[in-house]
Amino acid sequence: EQRGIQSVICPAPWKGPLGKSAGSARNLFMLEFTKPDVVAVFPGGVGTMHMANAARRRGMRVFEYDGKGSRK
Repeated sequence: EQRGIQSVICPAPWKGPLGKSAGSARNLFMLEFTKPDVVAVFPGGVGTMHMANAARRRGMRVFEYDGKGSRK
């Protein structure tokens, strides 16, 4: 926010009817709802990779970072 970057918080409804697939559904919702110009990916897990791959499939630019300040 200090740098003028808008953020949107979208928690996954883990206890809802989607159960474990709530994270993937939330990721797809975020891509469709926000339509980002760029997706920045930092070290994470399966959900992070799902988001990165979903963004790539939609033709979005994806920048991956190694957690040490460098792009992969």
